[in-house]
Amino acid sequence: MKIEKKFAGKWVAIKKDKVVESDLTLTKLSKKVENRKDHKSLHFTLIPNGFIAG
Repeated sequence: MKIEKKFAGKWVAIKKDKVVESDLTLTKLSKKVENRKDHKSLHFTLIPNGFIAG
């Protein structure tokens, strides 16, 4: 899975190896996706700042 540089330092919600939403904090991201029908199937991760290879 490739992550774009624009997501560095942000929390992302991932579904089927694609980023569906992002935000600076996990709390804000959770609120953004809580009304989605598929919110229980999303995976959340923090993309680190700095070097991203790929």
